Amino acid sequence: MKHFLVLYILIILGIIPAQSQELTAEKIVSSSFLKFTNGKIPDSYGLKNEFLELKKIPAEKIVVPPVLALLDSMIQTLPDSERVAIQANDKMAMERYMTTIAQMKRMFRYYTFIKRSDHQYVSIHIQDNSFGKVDSSKVISPTYNNNFSNPLEFIYQLNAGLFKMNLVGKTTENNTNYWLVQVQQDEKWVDVYFDVDTKLIHKIVVPEIEVDPIFEKGPKLQKTSYIFSNYKKSNGLLLPESLEMLSTAEYAFTDFLNLTWLYLDKPIPDAIFKPVTPPTLDEIYQFKQLDEHITHLEKISNSINSRMLLVEKEGNKLSILGGISNNSDFNKELKAAVLGRFPNHTISEIYSLSPLSGYSSLS
Repeated sequence: MKHFLVLYILIILGIIPAQSQELTAEKIVSSSFLKFTNGKIPDSYGLKNEFLELKKIPAEKIVVPPVLALLDSMIQTLPDSERVAIQANDKMAMERYMTTIAQMKRMFRYYTFIKRSDHQYVSIHIQDNSFGKVDSSKVISPTYNNNFSNPLEFIYQLNAGLFKMNLVGKTTENNTNYWLVQVQQDEKWVDVYFDVDTKLIHKIVVPEIEVDPIFEKGPKLQKTSYIFSNYKKSNGLLLPESLEMLSTAEYAFTDFLNLTWLYLDKPIPDAIFKPVTPPTLDEIYQFKQLDEHITHLEKISNSINSRMLLVEKEGNKLSILGGISNNSDFNKELKAAVLGRFPNHTISEIYSLSPLSGYSSLS
């Protein structure tokens, strides 16, 4: 009776958790899965990640490489006027850099499409470039490559027992209580924070070990956090619509993204799961006759088209004038297209606007 009384007092004081003997990582994951899906996850769906905003990470959260720490310490020894000028220039450079990075990120959209019953997983990257064109790349895989930005698929894999898990315990951040569960992925352990009240995934923290490339000191621990918020009901599921990606690496930023869930209530078009047919040489290289001996050639690219002139000379010789790629593989492709248009000619001269090291592939 005396031992029971001591144990009861410890539990009341919070020194020993009352649920410590029954609560496990698997039970926390199972509760979260039910909250996400109501017990039924869709066989197929899509997810669109779209960049919204970029912010600088607070200095206290950044892991500063030794070489930059050395430079900072040297700057502190300079006269006040020089130090202030350097810091002002650094601030202006960082603002310009952030503006450039944000402009680039706004051009990208990432799609993930999943059809679990057929073991089909598709990643599509779309870029709107400054020329009004759209660049697209598609990767089709029989297995899902978890990039941690899809909490629905992540909780499904956890609930299916695909990873080893350990319950670390309860932690508090910003006056909110979380269950901290460590999940083993490959050779590293990922921290997953489950909100004690809502049971939903609040944050996934992925550790990265790096060695300084100059001083070769390390290992240096950096972390990337995926923070989910703005959960809303959609077709029977409770899903986040906002994602904050935060890295502690130097010169990293906090990315704010919008999550749009697709095809939750209707089938995904079959065309999405079909491979992209590579363009033919005729589609890439477009010829236009300007006069009897001069032909304009335009190479259609994902971003910037290249143009050149082909000049026919005596003896079935061809001269190429324009921007030739400094890439042997591209030049072999160009040669095949040109000689396909002029089968009885040989390339005799190349006049390029830039230095070349791979021009021999045209000979």
